[in-house]
Amino acid sequence: MSTERIIVVEAVADAFVEQLATLPHGNPRGQAVLGLPVSLAAAQKWTR
Repeated sequence: MSTERIIVVEAVADAFVEQLATLPHGNPRGQAVLGLPVSLAAAQKWTR
């Protein structure tokens, strides 16, 4: 999955974030659904 913004209905936002956090992430050559950030600037967007 590659995206910078996901729009979620507020009523399900907390549950969505919890489920998103359980997706495998890391090296996309393995079983990862979410790849690694490609730069420091991209990584910093995740921490906002």
